[in-house]
Amino acid sequence: MVVLIMSSSQQDKIDIIPRVKFLTTQLQEVLNNTTRTAAQAIHVGNLVDSGSLKASDTQNPLRFDKSIEEFFAVCDQIENNLKTGIESYQQGSSSARYLSLPVLPTRVEPGPVPEGNAISYLQYLNSVRSQITYLKEIHDLLLNASQNSGLSE
Repeated sequence: MVVLIMSSSQQDKIDIIPRVKFLTTQLQEVLNNTTRTAAQAIHVGNLVDSGSLKASDTQNPLRFDKSIEEFFAVCDQIENNLKTGIESYQQGSSSARYLSLPVLPTRVEPGPVPEGNAISYLQYLNSVRSQITYLKEIHDLLLNASQNSGLSE
């Protein structure tokens, strides 16, 4: 698992970091545009309020609501990329902690045993399935025990 996740995690780091950097520069541009749009809307509103300009004479300025939506959309993209990076890192850490043998990154169908101290992807999947089954059994036992003792709601 370590090789699979680490190579995947390293690939994610390679992909995510430049993506976040690009989105950060894009965020700066969008923030500048949003600030410019807000300033323009305030200026036009000020001119209309002071009577220097009629509301009907105002040009159709850039819409502030659209620019702020674009700003928040870029913020959401950055947040999603960072969450993906964190999750990849956590999976890699868990993999290194709970599965000491590296997993061959290619999916190997039943056949020869992998070389060296590594397990095949199929062996890894079987290991994960057995762990999930084991945890489900423990969960069910604890649930039954709590229901039998009257601790459940």
